[in-house]
Amino acid sequence: MKFRSNLPTLALVATLAVLIPSISLGADAAEPAKPADDDSGNAAVVVSTVPADLRNCEFERRDEFVTVYKAKLAALNVELEKLRAKYPESKATARLKQALAELAANKAGFEGKLSDANAATVETWHAARDNVAASWDTLQAAYSKANEGG
Repeated sequence: MKFRSNLPTLALVATLAVLIPSISLGADAAEPAKPADDDSGNAAVVVSTVPADLRNCEFERRDEFVTVYKAKLAALNVELEKLRAKYPESKATARLKQALAELAANKAGFEGKLSDANAATVETWHAARDNVAASWDTLQAAYSKANEGG
């Protein structure tokens, strides 16, 4: 059995522990995340983009790319739970139900693209990376639509 060091994993976890509080789901990457009030007076999620240098990175940064998008997906999942609590099935309008179904489909598509990027080779990296970025943009738009009530 070959011994594998956990040092890179520990370094990544430590980095994420520092970065995750600053990761949000919208707005501009240069701006810090900040809550915005929605119609109900509740804080709405401000959706951020991924920095351009990472969004357009080369294969050598694949692990960092995937890790950042996984962290963003985790943050989105937290926001989805809040959204589901805010609009339980019994109170959701048909329009909202449609928006939530679209959001779920986009989320599943994004997860597939992210998995593809994680498994990408040097030859397939650019297409996989671009697919993840485009899918994230679509997912953000679907989240915004659902968060606005459909």
